Amino acid sequence: MTVEEKIKELFSYDPKSGQVVRKVTTSSRAKAGDIVGYDSHGYLQVSVAGTNYPLHRIAWLLMTGCWPKYQVDHVNRCRADNTWKNLREATSQENARNRGIQENNTSGFVGVSFNKRLQKWEAYSKTKGKKSHLGFYSTDVEASEAYKTYARIVFGNFYAKMEE
Repeated sequence: MTVEEKIKELFSYDPKSGQVVRKVTTSSRAKAGDIVGYDSHGYLQVSVAGTNYPLHRIAWLLMTGCWPKYQVDHVNRCRADNTWKNLREATSQENARNRGIQENNTSGFVGVSFNKRLQKWEAYSKTKGKKSHLGFYSTDVEASEAYKTYARIVFGNFYAKMEE
């Protein structure tokens, strides 16, 4: 029996709640009807045959019948929200676009930094390690709007709407 077949035998998935439920009792601590998943860095996981699997990937398998080809992105960036409407397949680059504001961000806006030499706010985008300059602006809000306009066009559904 493949691991995919084992998972389909052991679990069911509710796309509205995002919960994965045990279908069969396998031990005194793992009973049919139990909601499964333990927290691992914000992601919910379950162990099957000694291997840990993220529940968002199990949800994908149970909904589509196969493992995702790429990564599974949480649209709202909440790692524990495994509702079907919150999951989408994404390349690693697309998934990275859906990150929140990084810890080292000092402007408070994605794609915006302050240029000390020019005393202006710069809008930029980074793709594949290459920085694309989108212009200099008098305010951080203007620079943010320039980034948002660019990101909506270039990134489409994977544009992270941090401030909206």
